[in-house]
Amino acid sequence: MTTFAELVAAHLDEAFDLDPLTATAAGVHDHDDRWPDFSAAGRTRRLAWMEGWETRLRGFDTSTLTADEAIDRDRLLAVLAAQRHALGELREDTWTRWPT
Repeated sequence: MTTFAELVAAHLDEAFDLDPLTATAAGVHDHDDRWPDFSAAGRTRRLAWMEGWETRLRGFDTSTLTADEAIDRDRLLAVLAAQRHALGELREDTWTRWPT
């Protein structure tokens, strides 16, 4: 069975792979050679990834978590929900640009 710490490590590895800029900001430079995929396909892939991780985290047996891990799980779920809202609902990339 996967421990919660292993689950979080896997989440961060995947998150940094999807968003190299966030990885760099966190001090992880394994992805410095590329940009995030800002295409429609990349957006769809990130949304599916977020939904998948929300499902995984909600399905984790919370009776095995310490109090700190339970807080971390809830925080991670909140971050994923905010990211999904920003990417799926706010869609800042489609907002009007400044005139040129």
